[in-house]
Amino acid sequence: MDSPASWPTRSPYKLDWDEGPQSIAALKEALSPWPEVLERFVHDLESAPFTGDEPLENVRSVISEYRREWMLLVHPLIRQAVEESASGPSGDGVPADVVFAEYDPTTFEHASGDRR
Repeated sequence: MDSPASWPTRSPYKLDWDEGPQSIAALKEALSPWPEVLERFVHDLESAPFTGDEPLENVRSVISEYRREWMLLVHPLIRQAVEESASGPSGDGVPADVVFAEYDPTTFEHASGDRR
């Protein structure tokens, strides 16, 4: 995996204001490898109303949402976690049905009567 210095953001948990695409044009460019995401972004941006509690609040919300989506698509730690999750259990754990077989399905007490 790449070193943290080459990551698109400093953290996979937070996208700071100075990270990632810094303009609408840059965000469109960053999303261009995923045409369906880019199309949704353009549609949502163009249809965001100017009304709300704060002027342009809806437009800022759309931009923020797609900046986060960009991060989910490009950050190596996030991509790795998604790939591992999609591949299923690693084989190191005990299947849930094996664990729950020892417990009463109604009371969830251990079949031996022990309180574990």
